[in-house]
Amino acid sequence: MAENKRLKMTEERENRTRALIAAHDHGSISLWESQYEWDVMVTCGSHVWRLHRDILCRESELFRARLPPKDPNGGYVTFDCSNHCPTQLANALYFMYHKTLPTGTLTLVNPLDGSPIRHAVFAFIAGASVACSAMTAAALAALDTAASRLRTFFLSQRDPATALAAADLAPLYDPLSDALIMAYGQGGGARACVRPLRVALAHLLDVTVLWLALNPGFREMMGARWTAWVFPHVVRDCAQFGREGVLDEMFGRLEERAGRGALPAKGGRRRRWGVEMEMENGEETREGSREKGEEGGLGELGSSLLNCLKE
Repeated sequence: MAENKRLKMTEERENRTRALIAAHDHGSISLWESQYEWDVMVTCGSHVWRLHRDILCRESELFRARLPPKDPNGGYVTFDCSNHCPTQLANALYFMYHKTLPTGTLTLVNPLDGSPIRHAVFAFIAGASVACSAMTAAALAALDTAASRLRTFFLSQRDPATALAAADLAPLYDPLSDALIMAYGQGGGARACVRPLRVALAHLLDVTVLWLALNPGFREMMGARWTAWVFPHVVRDCAQFGREGVLDEMFGRLEERAGRGALPAKGGRRRRWGVEMEMENGEETREGSREKGEEGGLGELGSSLLNCLKE
């Protein structure tokens, strides 16, 4: 008799939980705020979250694989995540419930505000730390959108050598630099997990960095923050993913979505760093006077980038 009563109470609670999660998903309530019918306590050092097994298991492969079994008496279970970064974990858990970050949007709207790029890179790393595929996918989509919008912005400049040289691009390139440092700082076992992130960043740089190099502030920042450590990662990733054909494929999709279409082939063509390189008699020449180093003020930076990518 007691067992039947227990089973009935458990079933009723599960039904209530399913109804609450459905209401949460439709935006009627917030289970992040209310915590009704929570059944998992996640801990990370001194941090504690009261959460819902069904949401955690739906959103995260890590929780789906490692959460202890349900309490047969309808209580809660405890799951320790002290080996995680508390900030990353907090944001990943928040994303599972809200599909966004508490710190701000992932999508770049203003081309001169690069903070969404930094948010997107952080979101990918946080999502990867708990195997939340929806979070990593959202981050990659946001970086792809950023690449598209920045390329459109740069192409819209009538006189980029003048306009970009005079513009205050620090709100764009400072967060970009932070994002690169964050991504390249993922070592050890995380390197394989962050390959999609590094591909997305290589694509973003592929279509922006030579435009940014028209700006003296960017060149100064690069010399101060990139030269010793970031720049070798940038060049290696762009060269590697370029050789693999990944950047050509991503650039082609970007151009098709923008309605610019593919450029006509003429002796073979490769696209690198936002410029089109045409093969003529075995040599590479860049098209467009606005993108030429001698006229665009790229100087040693542009030469170094292109020489590295020719190897």
